[in-house]
Amino acid sequence: MTRHPVRTIFAQVFALVLACVIVPLTLGLGVLALSPPPPPPTVSIATYVDAYRTKSDTRLALTISSSPPSFWSGGRGQAENLIGASLASGVGLKRSDVKVVITAPSMYGLVPRSGASERGQMTIIDVPASLRITRAGPAFDMNRYLRSEEVRMPPFIAAIRETDGRFLQLQPRERPPTAWQLRLLTIFGLSLLLVVPLAWFGARRWTNSIRRLATRVDGFDSQDAGPSVVKPGDADEVKALEHAFEALHRRVRVQIKERLQMLMAVAHDLRTPLTSIRIRSEDVEQDLRAGFRKDIARLERMVDGILAFARAQNPKTGGGVVDLRQLVADLVAEAVARGDHVTLIAQPALVMGDAVELSRVIDNLLQNARRYATNSLVKIENSGGNTILSVIDDGPGVPETLISRLTEPFFRVERSRSIDTGGIGLGLATVKAIIESHEGHLKFRNSKEGFTVEIVLPALQS
Repeated sequence: MTRHPVRTIFAQVFALVLACVIVPLTLGLGVLALSPPPPPPTVSIATYVDAYRTKSDTRLALTISSSPPSFWSGGRGQAENLIGASLASGVGLKRSDVKVVITAPSMYGLVPRSGASERGQMTIIDVPASLRITRAGPAFDMNRYLRSEEVRMPPFIAAIRETDGRFLQLQPRERPPTAWQLRLLTIFGLSLLLVVPLAWFGARRWTNSIRRLATRVDGFDSQDAGPSVVKPGDADEVKALEHAFEALHRRVRVQIKERLQMLMAVAHDLRTPLTSIRIRSEDVEQDLRAGFRKDIARLERMVDGILAFARAQNPKTGGGVVDLRQLVADLVAEAVARGDHVTLIAQPALVMGDAVELSRVIDNLLQNARRYATNSLVKIENSGGNTILSVIDDGPGVPETLISRLTEPFFRVERSRSIDTGGIGLGLATVKAIIESHEGHLKFRNSKEGFTVEIVLPALQS
């Protein structure tokens, strides 16, 4: 089998994963490369002054504690000293009662250069032209200038020692997503819109082919593996898996055929010595002859059961229209003539099949009802395009744990192993094989009405 690398599941999964990684990365990097960098967030000292006076602000978080914050002690940079002096002037406190720390100095060029630990470079951004410093005379008030709402500062945390000795701390609240963050979320959403359909299409393609193959394997029987379900575009692994299942089916079919041939050969070969024993039993004494005949009859029933089971595993093709109601009525009449208590309630029902094989099925079920119960009811109904034949008896039923084993060859609920009380355990196995060859199925259940055997066959529309 010629292998095409792009048709293997490995290659397709690898390509899909690669696409799911490359597409979002390419889209994200493209947007980031073409977009301007986000501006750093800024605040104004006037906001802090208003929050201190009103003790509330939607933009700042206020906390009060009896102990100073961790940054209260220690030297500050030039930028922080300027901000602190302007804030202290604005709230009317001493410069020593206000300490300020910038939360992200590296974003604003405020990190001191090497060798200059206190040389923080003050950065004031977004200053309107009307407020820019052109000349600083003796009357120029730097603190008032920095408190202008239009002058933007880097975000900072301010700690203010009040007159009662407590410390009020002000810091920016968590802000809603910025335009830059929303842009990143948009990139993520677009990536999902591109990748999810691609991943869904790939997964659907692979699982569909595997699901078709699973359905075919589930429908395997001893005679037919069914038509191929692999399509030209399916992966090579799926095609190889189907070929492996077909080979397995052929091997299983050969083994089943050999087993059945052995059973039939043994059963046929037993008929000759049984006939010889029956003839010779005529020469034995009268008091022993009845025992010989009884044992021979038992062996013949065993042989007949084995042959019936073997024939059911190799059903005959074809068949004709069977009037199921008439067929069952004839068999019930024979059972009543033998003294059995059987009641028939039947709707008209036509099915396609082998009348002889179906007679064997119904006769087996009636024999079981006679063996384990006193009264039985046979019902024939039509429902949903199917014909349902039910045999209900008033016997003790079957333990729920054993119902699933009723159709196993040589399995018997009755443990004595006596052929007179329970047969040889091939009756229901033969029934199941015949019903399945007619495209039907067999069900067992315990109910208030009694133990029920239900046969469902495709109905033939009259």
